[in-house]
Amino acid sequence: MQIANISQGKIPFNMRYQIMLARRDHNFQTFSVAAIIAFTISLLYVLQKLYAPGETPESWMTGAYIALFGSLGIVSVIFFLAYHWMHERVTLRFETIFVMVYAFLVVGISTVVTVIDMVYTREYTGMFVGLISTSVILSAPLIAYSALSSFSLILFSLGYFLVFPGQGIEVYLPGFVNAAVSVAIGIIIQNGRTNNEVLKIHLQDLNRELREYSFRDPLTGSRNRRFLMEYLEQQRLLELRHEVGLSLIIFDIDHFKKVNDSLGHPVGDMVLKDLANVSQGCLRDSDMLARYGGEEFIAVLAKTRMEDAYAVADRMRVGVEYHSFAGVPWKITASYGVAELRKNESIESLISRADIALYWSKKEGRNRVTRSGEHHPDVEGPEE
Repeated sequence: MQIANISQGKIPFNMRYQIMLARRDHNFQTFSVAAIIAFTISLLYVLQKLYAPGETPESWMTGAYIALFGSLGIVSVIFFLAYHWMHERVTLRFETIFVMVYAFLVVGISTVVTVIDMVYTREYTGMFVGLISTSVILSAPLIAYSALSSFSLILFSLGYFLVFPGQGIEVYLPGFVNAAVSVAIGIIIQNGRTNNEVLKIHLQDLNRELREYSFRDPLTGSRNRRFLMEYLEQQRLLELRHEVGLSLIIFDIDHFKKVNDSLGHPVGDMVLKDLANVSQGCLRDSDMLARYGGEEFIAVLAKTRMEDAYAVADRMRVGVEYHSFAGVPWKITASYGVAELRKNESIESLISRADIALYWSKKEGRNRVTRSGEHHPDVEGPEE
């Protein structure tokens, strides 16, 4: 997958939604901080104009500055509170629109301040700071930066035309330069952000694949023993709380050594794969099948009592008995032991009781299912 040099609008299709989520989270963090900063600066500026007006040439300018910065401060507070309330409660589209509205307000106010500044001096600081800071802070596609810059240019041109009609192009040139620079900065920064997010998502996918691989048996595709023990412990804790039943089925192929010795290990491997597939097909989506070791498998059935687990095991037994295993000229069967978790019982004890039941299935003729304690006293595990 190509990680570097991802241009605007060419994000890998399967990552677009994740990139949008990353943009939303970025905007929530940066614009929350920006709103606090904007409120603080606006408050200080308003206080300065009220109590130390300085050398503002005309009183209407002081009033205009106070009104504009006061509005920015109020809008910033409203934005901060509203955004914190709505974050992840509303749709992604609505949050994006909300952020863009705030960005347009900030750019609009900074542009109007620039027009007022130019009454007595060619000062573009307000417009420049508004455009650049918004482009740096905002995580958005190219169209958003272009829209903000176009809005600022239109507002600047309209305001300046009304104040100083008939001025030459040299007055507007710095505005166009500011707009172009802000778009370029926004694209460069956003391209870097997108590259980083794509790389982050790619690494997360690789980590998930590696984790999934580490919990899978490479031959059969079933879960492995490591995953089984962790999963059983989680289910044991849930059973202690809810007491809805947790049963375990342990099984293996009858006379599997004969398959390997007579037909070879490749055929034996295919038999194990088929056994896993047939067994998985008899389980619910909520059940879990793992290869315990060698030809032994364990199925974990959450929210299942002994009798229901016995029925599932018998269904698996019949499925295996009537399945045609490729390359094997005789009928393959399997034996099963079933146990249900007792109160305060350990995982080791549960597996041991199911294994003892499997031993009795083998001892009493194979191709059968035996419940824990059915024909013999349990030798391990607390009493019921």
